[in-house]
Formats: sequence, structure tokens, C-alpha cells
Amino acid sequence: SRKLYQRWKNNEIGMQGRKVLFLGVADTDDNGLPEIYAPSLDGPYFMRFIQLDNTGLNWSRERFENPPRGGPHCKSMAVADINDDGEPDLVTTYGGARGKLCVMWSEWNSVNKDWIHHDVSGLAGIKTDFAVVRDMDGDGDLDILTSEEANNAQEGSGLGIIWYENPLK
Repeated sequence: SRKLYQRWKNNEIGMQGRKVLFLGVADTDDNGLPEIYAPSLDGPYFMRFIQLDNTGLNWSRERFENPPRGGPHCKSMAVADINDDGEPDLVTTYGGARGKLCVMWSEWNSVNKDWIHHDVSGLAGIKTDFAVVRDMDGDGDLDILTSEEANNAQEGSGLGIIWYENPLK
């Protein structure tokens, strides 16, 4: 169709004027519409944008604080069922994480209405980028891939491409 080659409609969703990096997108509330999880480099928080209808114009938002054990800058978010309980979890990566965690996964606590955060990376690394979630070894659980460019050594080289093998199976 010729329409494909026309200028696409721009629906501004939120966080204009903010430093936003790698988004996570999934239908986490089972309403048939995707939610957007967005990290902010402007503060120690991330946002969840809830799509209220299919126009792309109506959204509600929720703000969540970054976990104190993670680095100060959340770089990316992915949404996937990490613990195989049938519910969506978050995978987050962090920058500026000297002495802190670079990669975490988080599960929703429906009682406290907040996220419970879990260590993936340990203290290795300072600045991880994107989070990619895939079953890398065919064992039926989801693993996490990322890249790290700064390492914990002063002026040290980065850890490169990292595959965190999920210990579930």
C-alpha cells in the first residue's frame, strides 16, 4: 500500500523532555493493550504507561522508584515471565553501578502494589545497556543477555556480551 510510505502518525505518550532509554512493552494487565515500561535517566525511577484504548491518545501512568541495590541509572527494561509463574516480570539493566547491581529481575507483589527485586548480575560490571530475554539453551526457561562496557576496574575494559543463564531449570 502507498500509505506505508507516507509520514507516520506520531502519538506522544509521555516523558517529553526527559532522558528515556530502552523500553519494555507487553500487555501486563491482560486488557488486550500493551503497557510501556520506560526507564528515566533524569531520576531514580521508571514509569509504566497504561494504554486505555486503541487510539494511542489516552494513557494513565504510574511511577516506581528504582531499587536501591541497583545502579543509579536504569538503562533498559524488558518484560517476560522469568520465574515461570505465568505472570509478567521485569528485567532491568543499570549504569553507574560501581558497587551495585547491573542486572536485576523483578516480580509484581499484588499485596504491596510494588515490585520485588532480585539480583542477576552480582557486582560485576558498571554500565550495562539493553536487556534481551530469550531461552538461549533450549531448557524451557528465559535467560537474559546484555552488554557491559565499563567493568569494575579503573579504566578497565568492559565485560562484553553477557548471557545470564536462568537457574530455574
